[in-house]
Amino acid sequence: MGLQFLDLQMISDAPEEGLGALADVMRVGALKSLQIFRLKLGAGIVDGDALSAFGRSLGGGGCSVLQKLELEWVDSRDEGVAALAESLAGGGLPCLREMCLSVRSRYWNNFVDWDESDDHWEGEKGDGDGCRILGEVLSTNKIPSLRSLELELISQDGDEGVNRAVRGFSEVVRGGNLSGLRKLNLEKARFEKHDESSRDGGGELGEASLHSLEELVLNDQPEIATAIFDGMSRGPGVLPALRSLRCPLNKLKDSEETRVAESLSAVLTAGKTPSLVNLGVDLLQNSEKSMNAFAGALCSPRISALQRLGLRIGHTGPDGLFGSRKEQSVKVVMLSVTISSGNLSGLVDLCVCFGSQENLEDVKALCVGLNSGKLPSLRNLRLKTDPPMLFRLEDEVGAALSGVLVAEKLPRLRTLEVRGLLNDTAFTTLMQAWSDQPPPPLHSLLLADNCLSESADAVLPLLGSRRIPTLETVNLFGTGLQGRSEAALCGAFPDVIDFDSSNDYVDPVELTFPHLTNSVWHL
Repeated sequence: MGLQFLDLQMISDAPEEGLGALADVMRVGALKSLQIFRLKLGAGIVDGDALSAFGRSLGGGGCSVLQKLELEWVDSRDEGVAALAESLAGGGLPCLREMCLSVRSRYWNNFVDWDESDDHWEGEKGDGDGCRILGEVLSTNKIPSLRSLELELISQDGDEGVNRAVRGFSEVVRGGNLSGLRKLNLEKARFEKHDESSRDGGGELGEASLHSLEELVLNDQPEIATAIFDGMSRGPGVLPALRSLRCPLNKLKDSEETRVAESLSAVLTAGKTPSLVNLGVDLLQNSEKSMNAFAGALCSPRISALQRLGLRIGHTGPDGLFGSRKEQSVKVVMLSVTISSGNLSGLVDLCVCFGSQENLEDVKALCVGLNSGKLPSLRNLRLKTDPPMLFRLEDEVGAALSGVLVAEKLPRLRTLEVRGLLNDTAFTTLMQAWSDQPPPPLHSLLLADNCLSESADAVLPLLGSRRIPTLETVNLFGTGLQGRSEAALCGAFPDVIDFDSSNDYVDPVELTFPHLTNSVWHL
């Protein structure tokens, strides 16, 4: 059996010779067993003739069983893209299921068939045809085996280039040429802030009939998110397959952010996303009014299918920057009321990141909701500060948590992460509570970035008593437990205690979504 996996990275400023040799090898059928192929060329512009020869050889039949293809290069006149498109159209890759193409080119806008006679364009006649050809090939059924497509569109025309591409992409979607689109990722897109046509394009995307769309990831520009959500509200139908929605807004202060929350809430309460399972939203800077709208949406029976919810909430500065301290606490109270409503009883994963420098009242408010017992299906609970270890640690946090982190309230909890919220006193209080009443049936207890330098004596009895017989991992990375304490813990329970950083900080709105197949577009 021949070579099945090939991963090449050419760091030379002039990779043409190596690329030519690779093309020759493909042409003679020496890589006929290849199933996975990754090629990353250097940062310099690659000669167009060499790229063309490589592209034609790739689809010449010498790699007929190739299933996964990842390519990355810098192309001055998109000859390589043109040759690749011709190879795909010619049927030389009949087994291709996954393709990831990352090409830095000034002609990506032609992918969506914009008129190159525009005065914005410079260069020789015919430049950019490759991207147009690729767009045409991908809009047909000439690659029936293709299930996953990732295109990283890196335009050298700056904001205007991206805006033009997105407007054209909106037209492609609305035209029904991507009816099988299952994931749309706009996270890396950067639109010209005051470009009205880009907002129109976002609205058109929202209005499009994307019946197969399962995952939508937006960027952190509130005006674009608002346009898309407004378009979804105006649209004639629903997004019946949408399961995952992530809206990572993290601008400092922008009046549009309130509109985002209100627009999103309108989409949710209107029943436009009946299958929504995963929702990640940043509410750090939003007003009390917008939080009220969002909380109302979570109380709607049309969101009852939700299983995973990730929120960043609170404020990270002095009063007045993101609203007063009182206003921020009101937001957490609203979230607590939402939890107590029972409408989120199917929730499996909950991640809440506190942005307040004084988080005791926020934790207490959230615990009121958790104490309601209305989250019977919850398996994973993550409570964090953002960023970790920069907040005042209160002794009373332990008392607040100890009343709700028990089996009676959370009977199915398997993973508990409390990060950056506990000091020694608070942690000891929590451990004492677990000795007095049954703790949840935890498998993982993640305590990274808490100040627990003197808490070894509290951890040892917990593990030694077998009060949690299902416990498999206790992560203590960055807690200050070191030296003799670390040695004692690892020596007594080497299979359970973990001091590495593998459970490092994860943004609360970046939930782990199920792997999705078919088209993935990075704009």
